[in-house]
Formats: sequence, structure tokens, C-alpha cells
Amino acid sequence: MKKHLIILMSLFSSVSLFSQVGINTENPQQLFHTDGKSSAATTNPTTGTPTVAQQVDDVVITNQGRIGIGTIAPTEKLEVNGKTKINDLPVNGTGGFTATRTLVANNNGVVGVLNGLPPGAYDGYNLTGMQEYVSSNATSRNYTYNQIVSTNCHNADGTPNANSTMCYTTSGLSVNPSYSTTFNKASTSNDKYIFLSIDYSLRTPTIGNVVPSKSFWVNYDIEILINGTRAKIYSANYSIPSGASTTFDGNKIFTINLTGITINPTNNTLQIKLIPTRSLIKSNAGTAEGNFATGNATVMTTSVKDVSFFLYEK
Repeated sequence: MKKHLIILMSLFSSVSLFSQVGINTENPQQLFHTDGKSSAATTNPTTGTPTVAQQVDDVVITNQGRIGIGTIAPTEKLEVNGKTKINDLPVNGTGGFTATRTLVANNNGVVGVLNGLPPGAYDGYNLTGMQEYVSSNATSRNYTYNQIVSTNCHNADGTPNANSTMCYTTSGLSVNPSYSTTFNKASTSNDKYIFLSIDYSLRTPTIGNVVPSKSFWVNYDIEILINGTRAKIYSANYSIPSGASTTFDGNKIFTINLTGITINPTNNTLQIKLIPTRSLIKSNAGTAEGNFATGNATVMTTSVKDVSFFLYEK
């Protein structure tokens, strides 16, 4: 009679029973919870929530269908707290497998895909800015004899001598940029550098624009300014023998570390100055063709002919 009563109660009962299943633990935290008990330190307590250290050998399935390995509170469909290993992955381009996405992860370890790598995705520099020469950004600069040849002259041994033909440019000579451009940054990191290639020309016209009567040389600086701050300076020299062309064409490649220079999100200025500093132009001064005219006559023209700009950021 008792058996019949139990069967009848089971058949007609409308009550559904819900519970959590625990394997190796009497204290399950999710719908399904197994504790590996790989050591005493990882064995779950009989009551309360297991610690992070105790969860390392646990596997759970939540009522949302999420699986957690090494964690009892997964936030994604599959969350693994620890290393993972996948064997026998297909090689791109073989067996009909062609990769079209890059596997990446955010700071929380959530995995996603994208086309290529974003800035900061690896420990290296990203090319974030690139510019070619723009003629409207270039301005030729002219300098007169009185600006190039001051009274600050000296002998070969450095002894001051106002009558010497080796002379510095005028003190406080105002030099405007021969080339100016702007650029933006893409990263908040301070680790940046610029790769800059410059083609430039220094022309020293004589009376009649003929070859010089005497040889001469010119010392000059190439100064790179970023937002008005000197980022790089390079000193050089060129010599023109008598009877040769008075135009000197040069090229210089710079690698500029921007550490310590404030870089704004947008509209950073880059300026290139070609600065004459000292010369032997005085030795060829005169009034005949092939001489340099004195006074306010132009004896030097500086210009930038080509620029290649690359900004690299971490």
C-alpha cells in the first residue's frame, strides 16, 4: 500500500525540484561545481566562498550556461584562469585554411578579432604619421653680405683679427624656418621618435652669377624645432673651389627622440632652419664678376628641396 501511494504521489505531483550539483565538494557555488582537490591548499571549504587560491582546480557551469575553469564566477561563455594549450592548429595557407583576422585580447583578457594590429598591441613602435614634401610649406631665405660677414673675424689659430677673411655671421642673426609643417600624435605614450630626411640647397650667388674668382667655405647648422623647442642640431661645412658652381646640394637624415618634448594631440609644429654660422666669403669680396658684392647684396640663399617625415610611437 505504501509503495502504491508513493508512486501515485510521484505521478501527480506538480512540484519541480532544483538543486546544485557538487563533485568532490559539499559546498557547490554554481549549478555544476567540481573541486579537483589537487592539494590541501586548493580544497574548498565546507561553507562559504572558496578563495582565489582554492578555485584554481575548480570547474563550474552556471545557470547562464557559462563555463569557468579555475574560477567559480565566469563572466563570459568560457573563462579560463590560467594557461591554455591548443594542439594541431591549422597553418595559414595550408589545408584550405586562410586567416583573415588577428586574435587579440583586452586588459580583462576577453578575446576578440580585428583586421591588423592596433597601436600598443605589441612591444614595438607603430608608424602613426607620414608626410611627403609640400612646396607651399617651404620658403627660401636670403642673407646679405653684411649679415654673413660680421666684424667678428679671426685668424686660423682662433686669434681675433678684424682684418682676417674668416668671419662669423652677425651676432643675433634672425633666421626664419626654411620649411614648416604640422603633425598629430596617435598615442598617449611619451615614447616617440621622428625619422626625418631632408634635401636642401645652399646657394652663394656672385656678381654676374658666374663661377667664383677665389675658393671659399661656409659653416652652417641644420636646426630642427618641435613646438618651438630645439629637438636636434647638426653642424656641417661645404667648400667651393674657384671656378666651380656656387650651389651646394646636401642631404641629411635625422632620428629624433621626442622624450622630454611636449607633444600635443594635434597641430604640433615641426620647423627646419638652415643657419649660416661662419665663412670665408670675405676672401672673395669685390666688385668684379665672380666676386661677392658687399653691403646689402644677397650672397646666400638657403632652401629645403625635399622632406620625408615619419612619426613612430609606442
